[in-house]
Amino acid sequence: MDLIVCIPGPWQSHAELIAALTRVTEGGYLFAGRILMAMQSNETIEAELCPADPRMQVAFAVPRLKGDASAVAAISNHRGVLYLTTRETGLDRLHVLHAFINACLAAGGLGVKFENSGTAHLTDEWHGMQFHQDRLGLLRAHVMLVTSESHLFSCGMHIFALRDCAVAGLPSGAAGYLLTEFNHYHLFEGPTFRDGQTFGLPDDPARYRLRLRDDFLYGDDQHFGNPHGRIELVPIT
Repeated sequence: MDLIVCIPGPWQSHAELIAALTRVTEGGYLFAGRILMAMQSNETIEAELCPADPRMQVAFAVPRLKGDASAVAAISNHRGVLYLTTRETGLDRLHVLHAFINACLAAGGLGVKFENSGTAHLTDEWHGMQFHQDRLGLLRAHVMLVTSESHLFSCGMHIFALRDCAVAGLPSGAAGYLLTEFNHYHLFEGPTFRDGQTFGLPDDPARYRLRLRDDFLYGDDQHFGNPHGRIELVPIT
């Protein structure tokens, strides 16, 4: 599975991007062909600069509402879109991806969007996230909750190399709280789930039976589909 990060920016050419990266990182990153390398760590990531995309305005619609006027204008007037692609997933490798993201934002990037979940953040918002202190914020920055006709479900846990989850038959507020708490527990406690196992929240008497399934909501979608599968939380009546 490819993990893809989208960063709109002011760069119209490969040369402009290289010059900006070299200036702000003092030569700490080398961009050759479609490979971006961190010179100190020798970590690499695939990188491709593409022309401006008018869909960026829609992609960043939610964070744009929270940003100031200049940030909104910059997203609307971006000149290029940088795509970072890696197959290195999992919480223990996320710091490597974040280092590349931060370097590209320092070079003029206007925001960061995770193509595998749809979450998007303006640059100032991204820098304001204290991931080392806010574990719930780390989860929400990368994972989105989505409503279908039948379920409320999460999208993006494959960024952490984990299953997504889903629940049906609950009010949206209760379902969102349940899935967020479940994913938080899954991500940071590292439990081993079994099909048929039960789960409940400490402050809620309701219980749910776990069904370990393939990703029945996104299937073979190359970006949103979770290759690790999905856990359906079925209310026990």
